[in-house]
Amino acid sequence: MPKWSPVAILPNLFAKESADGEVISLAPSHDARVQAICGDIPKFKLLLSRFTDAFHVPLEPVVLIVRNDLISRLDAPDALLSFRAPCAPSHMPAR
Repeated sequence: MPKWSPVAILPNLFAKESADGEVISLAPSHDARVQAICGDIPKFKLLLSRFTDAFHVPLEPVVLIVRNDLISRLDAPDALLSFRAPCAPSHMPAR
């Protein structure tokens, strides 16, 4: 199973399941790949735990992750942003 690296945290997106491409994924914080990253990088886990809304209610942000073996091919930020664009809501979802 390939290893994954975090590229961005998207606190304005919420998901129950991941949106996967072959190389890129928008994964919720509870996704096994994100949890593996948290195990490898404890400060990343701490960072994810600090996201809250205006009323200090904890949020579970989506993490943009990329496969380690192919990350060097995606050095253009446009490739990553174009993956995110169709998944992002045009408005904030009701909770």
